[in-house]
Amino acid sequence: MAKMERPSWLGYILDSLRTELAVASLRSLALIVASKLLVLLSSILIARWLGADGFGVYASLVAAALVLGVIAQLGLPTLLIRNLPVYEVREKWGLMRGLLQRSNSVVVASSLILAGIALAIAWNVGGGLSDTRGAAWLWAAALIPIASLNTMSASGLRGLRRVVSAQVSDALIIPGLLFLLVGAWWVFGESLGLDELSPDAAIALRFAVTAVAFLVGTALLVKSLPPAVRNARPAYDNANWMRAALPLFFLASATIITTQTDVLMLFALQSNASAGVYQTAARGAELITFSLLVVSGVVQPTISRLHELGDLDRLQNVVTGAARFALVLALPVALGLAVFAEPLLEFVYGAEFSRGAACLMILSAAQVVNVSAGLVAQILIMTGHVRDAAIGMTLGAVVNVILNALLIPRWEIEGAAVATGISLVVWSLFLSGRVKTKTGLASGAALLRR
Repeated sequence: MAKMERPSWLGYILDSLRTELAVASLRSLALIVASKLLVLLSSILIARWLGADGFGVYASLVAAALVLGVIAQLGLPTLLIRNLPVYEVREKWGLMRGLLQRSNSVVVASSLILAGIALAIAWNVGGGLSDTRGAAWLWAAALIPIASLNTMSASGLRGLRRVVSAQVSDALIIPGLLFLLVGAWWVFGESLGLDELSPDAAIALRFAVTAVAFLVGTALLVKSLPPAVRNARPAYDNANWMRAALPLFFLASATIITTQTDVLMLFALQSNASAGVYQTAARGAELITFSLLVVSGVVQPTISRLHELGDLDRLQNVVTGAARFALVLALPVALGLAVFAEPLLEFVYGAEFSRGAACLMILSAAQVVNVSAGLVAQILIMTGHVRDAAIGMTLGAVVNVILNALLIPRWEIEGAAVATGISLVVWSLFLSGRVKTKTGLASGAALLRR
């Protein structure tokens, strides 16, 4: 009998695409692509209009609001995603209602407290909130609770398996409306008697579109709830919820800190313009990881299914092939960004942003290492090792903060790029090692076929 040829990693993924979950993943991927494009386009419009200095204020305060928002969420969004399906299957409607009510009330309280602290710091450091920068701080503080609640409603939809609805409210409405509003202001603002866009006005627009997304997401969540939940008496499992949310809190906090520390520390230690220039370079380098994001959206269900079946040979085949596929797509993007960094930044954002070329090259190299390491965090999470993923991301966040504090005063934006690049490589390699230790899998693209 002829030896049966082992199916390729792509074959396993294509098999998984026949399932309803994978079809939903493809729809989700289409929304992710649209969202990323809209985020990029709206950022380009805002950066070109505000200039490096104004865009630095906008990007830094939005980043601060997002960081504080994630901290205020205390890991509860992921807890919703994990627990709501379990309660639905077991028909524990009281616990479902209790978790939704308790998590949202906790997030409201914690986000308002953090917003108040942020305003108090701004008042003491800035000497008041009466000028344009003070108005920007006010809008950024207001963004903290509304962005946190929007994340909660989107996570509730994901927990109820309404993935597409969640992404429409969370990932499409915000960048889409922001792009339309800023574009309309750009085209029709003068004829309507509007002033030129300022950082505080841009953050106010960000608040407005986030509020719309929250209202839409909440309406969709209420509509998606099983009828039995509305009539159920709330039940609370606070101790278990807290224990489960703790590692998720560290994972989410470390992730957002790692991605936003550089901009915030440039804003604090250098200048608005430095933060603005750096932000455009950092967001440009993130295009390299887009292939990893695309592969992740398709492969995650396959990782979970094969791990549950205990089929490690097939799982290794999928993981390695996915990493190689992502790297093949990422390398031309990285090469193009590195070679044409300066003219690209000048053409897309304007002449004053071209000094971020060295940052773009440094971050591009680090992102290539990140992609070549493969789906390290996703593998750990999909195989039940969330704590290890949280430890790795926390390590990366700590390294990022320390190196930024040391290198920014010496090398300014290039120092921030080196610090972030090193921290990215550190957590990628650390998590790759944890994947090998915990699952026996090699996550990266370099594994030789067995």
